[in-house]
Amino acid sequence: MQKIYQDDDTWLFGITKEGLELCIHKPTGKTGCSISTLATMCGVALKTLQDVLTSTGNYKTALSSMLKDKEIFLDTSTGNSPKKHYKHIKIVFSEISVDLLGYYDGKWEKKLENLRIKGGDLKQLPPNSAGKFLKLFARKGMTEYVYQQFIYMPIPEQNESKQIDKILHQLLTSQEPFEYKKGRIGTIKYYYDPNSQQYGISKDSIAIICGGVNDMDAIINQHFTPQDIYIPNTQGLVIIKAENSHQIIQFYAYKHSPKKLKAKSYLKTLHSTLAEHISTKITLPDDIEQLPILQKIEQLKINNAALKAENLALVKQLNKFTKEQTFQEHLANVFQGVQHYYIDGPFPGYADIVNDHFVIEIKNIEKLDAGFGQIMRYKKLFHDNPKENHHNRKFLLALFGEVTEVQKQFITELVEPCEIAVLFYEKLPDSLPINSKIELQQKHFNILSV
Repeated sequence: MQKIYQDDDTWLFGITKEGLELCIHKPTGKTGCSISTLATMCGVALKTLQDVLTSTGNYKTALSSMLKDKEIFLDTSTGNSPKKHYKHIKIVFSEISVDLLGYYDGKWEKKLENLRIKGGDLKQLPPNSAGKFLKLFARKGMTEYVYQQFIYMPIPEQNESKQIDKILHQLLTSQEPFEYKKGRIGTIKYYYDPNSQQYGISKDSIAIICGGVNDMDAIINQHFTPQDIYIPNTQGLVIIKAENSHQIIQFYAYKHSPKKLKAKSYLKTLHSTLAEHISTKITLPDDIEQLPILQKIEQLKINNAALKAENLALVKQLNKFTKEQTFQEHLANVFQGVQHYYIDGPFPGYADIVNDHFVIEIKNIEKLDAGFGQIMRYKKLFHDNPKENHHNRKFLLALFGEVTEVQKQFITELVEPCEIAVLFYEKLPDSLPINSKIELQQKHFNILSV
C-alpha cells in the first residue's frame, strides 16, 4: 500500500502503488473502492460513472436493471464513510464494482466484434481496462484482493468454526460425458478440494480422456513423481492435480506410442490451463477460498500483529524520507511544531508545521508550483488573522527530492522577493541525536532571520 489515508477501529482506507483507492469497513469486513478508482478500472470518465451510480445519467436499460434496488455505497449500510484529507469519500461495494466491470467489459467486447465484422482498424479501440481488472480479481475475488493489499486478516465469527470444518472436508465436483471410443461413453469427473485449494481430475477420468488406456500406472511411475501428483486426503478417491493431469494427457497426445487422438482432441477444447477449464465447470460457494486461511485463524491471529508491525517497519525503511508525510514528522520532531495547523480565512487551509516562530510548507520538488502557492496563501492568511499575526512568524518552503544547483538557484531567486526562505532536502538521516537537532534548528532560524 502506497499510502494510508485512514486506519482506525472503523475504516482502513488507502491508495496502492498503482493508484487504486481501496477501503475496508473493519466491523463488517466489507470492501470497496472510490468512485474515481472504479472509473479508472472501467475505462470511463468519472462524470459518466457518477451519473450511473447516482441514477442521474441516461444510461442503458441493462445497466439500470443491474443496479436497481441494490446497495451501491458502503455508507448506505454503515452510516458514514472514510476520509481522505479531511473529506468524506464515497466507497462503492466490491460486488457492485465487479458487476460494473463485467458490464463495461461486455461493451468493449461488442465494440471489438463490430470492428471485426466491418473490417475496421482494431488499433482505434482503446485498451480493455475493465477486462484487465476482471482478470485480476477472477482468482480470489475483489474482496480478497483488497485484503491482500492491506495485509488484512478478517476475524471470523466464533460460530463459523464448525461450518468451516465441514466445508473444508467436502469435495466439490462436476462431471460431463465423453465419447472415448466410437459408441462408448464415459464420464469425466472434475474436483475441487477446498482444503488444499487444488483442482483435479479422477485418475479413471484421465484414462477415459486418453481413449480408455490401461497403462497409466506404468506411465506415471516412469515419467512422474507419484507422491507429488495426487491431491491428499480426498476421502479414498484417487484425484490427480490439474497441472499434472494436463501433463499426463499431453504425454498421451504427443509422446505415447501410439499417440492418442482422443487426448489430442480433448486438449484442443481447452482455451487455457486445465485448472482454469475445471474452474468453469465447478461453482464455488461464496468465500470458500478464504476457508483454509480461516481454519488457521488462531495461529494467524497470534502472528498477524507481529507481521503487520514488521511490514510497516520495512515499508517505512524502504520509503524513508521519500514522502511528504515522512518529512512532516521529521521536521515536526526537530522543531516541536504542530502538524496540520488550521488557519481560517477566505481560503482556509492546513499548514504542514507551525509554531510561534515559523510556518513551514513541505512539498516534493516536483510539486514546486503547489508548494509555492500554498506558502504564499498561508502568509496572507496569517498576516490578516488578528489572532495569529502578533507572533511575527517567518515562512519557510521545505522541498525534498533530487534537485540540481541550477534549479536551486532559480527557486531561491523566485521566493526571495516574497520574503520566503527555502530549504532543500535530497536525503536526511534516519534519526538525529539531540545536539544535531539543536544545530539543525539553529540553522533554520538563521535562514529565517535573513
